[in-house]
Amino acid sequence: YKEMGVKYVFMQAAYNEQANWQDIMNSYIVSRMLWDTSLDAEELRNEFISLYYSGVESYVFDFINNMDEKYASIFSSGKVYDPYAWASSSVLTDSCYYTASFWKEQIGILESAISAVDNLSIPNAEKTALKARLKNILLTPQFCLAIHYDEYYPNDSANERNEFLKEFFDANFFFSLLCQ
Repeated sequence: YKEMGVKYVFMQAAYNEQANWQDIMNSYIVSRMLWDTSLDAEELRNEFISLYYSGVESYVFDFINNMDEKYASIFSSGKVYDPYAWASSSVLTDSCYYTASFWKEQIGILESAISAVDNLSIPNAEKTALKARLKNILLTPQFCLAIHYDEYYPNDSANERNEFLKEFFDANFFFSLLCQ
């Protein structure tokens, strides 16, 4: 950015949203790089994950690496021609690219991370905060499974669908307020 003559960077994010985990990470990376343009974005991402999710960072790395690999395979498949499609469509969550089993695997990784927090030797307040951070990430695969429920499970009854959605919204109460 420096070589291009950029003098200011404006970043906007809603830090009061439940699912803001990517915004916080991106802001960390950009703010560090604004002070030192020689820093590597991927190294900063890894540093952020190691610090912000300390003790369970391996689970978060697994989750993010799976997402990165899947996203890269979508673009390399030739199915998506517009590299900016994510900004205007549901390509990141579309059921033609992701299977229910992929999302369930991602959910399993994060649920394991949340369980692993109990085994850490940190104060209870830090455990609570760390679990909340992990639940912010967990919302992503849960939401993707929920919005494509009918496509993933076309033979389920309306009662099964409604029960799944009730569990989703009960678990993500603040998110459900945004959807009303």
